Amino acid sequence: MKKRYDRPPLLELVRRDKSEIVNVEDFIYVSKDVSNAHLITSTDGDVLVNTGTTDGGFRHKDLFEELRTGPLRYAVITQGHPDHFGGLKTLKEAETQVIMQSNNPQVRAYWRKLMTFYAGRLSRIWSGGNPRPPSTSENSWEGTPEQAVNILFRDEYKFSVGNRDFELYSTPGGETTDSCIVWMPNERVVFTGNLFGPMWMNVPFLNTLRGDKIRSVVEYIANVEKVRSLEPEILITGHGDPKRGASHLQGKLTHLRDAIQYIHDYTIDGMNAGTDLWTLMRDIELPGHLEIEEGHGKIDWAVRAIYTYYNGWFDFESLADMYHVPVQAVSGDLVELAGADALVQRAERYVANKEPWHAVRLTDMVLQVSCGHIGALGARKSALEQLLELSRNENLSETLLLSSTIADLEKKLEAVNAQQT
Repeated sequence: MKKRYDRPPLLELVRRDKSEIVNVEDFIYVSKDVSNAHLITSTDGDVLVNTGTTDGGFRHKDLFEELRTGPLRYAVITQGHPDHFGGLKTLKEAETQVIMQSNNPQVRAYWRKLMTFYAGRLSRIWSGGNPRPPSTSENSWEGTPEQAVNILFRDEYKFSVGNRDFELYSTPGGETTDSCIVWMPNERVVFTGNLFGPMWMNVPFLNTLRGDKIRSVVEYIANVEKVRSLEPEILITGHGDPKRGASHLQGKLTHLRDAIQYIHDYTIDGMNAGTDLWTLMRDIELPGHLEIEEGHGKIDWAVRAIYTYYNGWFDFESLADMYHVPVQAVSGDLVELAGADALVQRAERYVANKEPWHAVRLTDMVLQVSCGHIGALGARKSALEQLLELSRNENLSETLLLSSTIADLEKKLEAVNAQQT
């Protein structure tokens, strides 16, 4: 039985109110943030790997001040998400060379185009179901100002500062296609950014609930193997504390690679056997020796992302999927024929039988037709509470979305009850 958490463990890693420095070595310092900023000192100036959030940049500047040894020669940004480059505006200096992987312009362009879409989905998860427009504040995730890049590299790029050598490698299987890692060969230190997601030894989030391009699991596995092949002594992720020990890291990276390979192969084998997506999602279990955590991504979500990545949008379950009419278009017909109360009673039976997934589907139909149906609202709330209990508060996105939707249902129930009294 997996552990139940009082709150999702990822919440601690993405806090904005941190103000601490971690001394990794006498030349590597980590300033905590939603995504951390890393200072590397040398005999001829300094290098930054990521700069945290926009508002975090001021904090990092103050915390790094007494540790600096010279001009900031380079700032390497390991991916084009704002929590990695937001502090750049505050931290970079006149001569600082900013380096990103060459896909960065494309990554930033599609984020700018779809920010209204993504912001609404982020709000559904984080803000109790109340969508909001993209903020223009530089302190917000979506309002982070764009920054000029001096050097764009495709596959690899090497440079030296004083007594430190750096090697950058493209790792498109990370959270973005402009993901890269930073390797210090002499010190055997690797900075992986969010290649492994925000949580170490977790299922990768191949297609986030907020929306994004589906990430290639094959590239992800190849990138894990790339890091493993470097044989690092110290591994520093974008979030959390550094990981140490060459033998320990070899074991963990092998475990992670093999676990994700298992999920990939299970999905492919099931597709070739004609097993439907929903059965594959329901039945998958990692062998005990390959178990990993699900604080950010989930195993069944990874199955769905892999299936969709290979198959696309049409799966022959219904020929109607070739046309513009969604299944919701006939929900009203089903509710009219079966009766809203009868569907709610069946949903309540599913809740009583500890089958909340079925209850959610049925209440979807009723509430699409009658958004204030008090029985459907109540049955849906009970079903979501069961799902939240089953989640064990492990996965952040699942926990937040369920919790915010339950809170929204409570408000609707109060409003309906007030109207009826």
